[in-house]
Amino acid sequence: MSLRKKLLGVVVAAATITVGAANAATFDFTSAAPFTAAGVTATVTGERNCIFGADWDPATVTQEADGLGLLSAQTGLFSCAGGFDSAELDGQINERMNFSFSEGITLLSITFNNIDDDDPYRVFVDDGGSLTEVTPGDTNPYVFSPEPETDFLRLLVTDNASAFRVTSIDFAVPLPAAGWMLLAGLGGIAAMKRRRK
Repeated sequence: MSLRKKLLGVVVAAATITVGAANAATFDFTSAAPFTAAGVTATVTGERNCIFGADWDPATVTQEADGLGLLSAQTGLFSCAGGFDSAELDGQINERMNFSFSEGITLLSITFNNIDDDDPYRVFVDDGGSLTEVTPGDTNPYVFSPEPETDFLRLLVTDNASAFRVTSIDFAVPLPAAGWMLLAGLGGIAAMKRRRK
């Protein structure tokens, strides 16, 4: 086998590894925790806030057959303890659901259950030290454009009309920098070989 064919085989194999490393995967929140896909684990926490400007307190993440929600019950005018809240991600009490990923991923989309066009929500991603709001949403699924690379995602709901569950998150694992360097090196070798001839 000629060196050229061997080199082409190595480049094709590297490209196959590259495509495999960037394949899409899905966190399915209708199945039991832990939520792991493509070697990445998602940890989900919740927070609630009864009064704008007050501190955020922990809320209970709930899971039903149709996905994840939050429970942060309220009684009285200024209290968050007791019983008026649904077990969905809703704006009855300001709620936010946090997704921490065990490594950086590229977010593709989020799918919801029981959502319609009067259920607005806000989406934030960690861009390397601070949270940045991406385009507010009211669609299902919510498709990221552009697709951010992050290890943290937050959904915020403050509208009283909103009430829904998070069913899944589609993502891709970015190719490590070493993969790109390998491809560049192989391309350089091929170019040098071609130049010699």
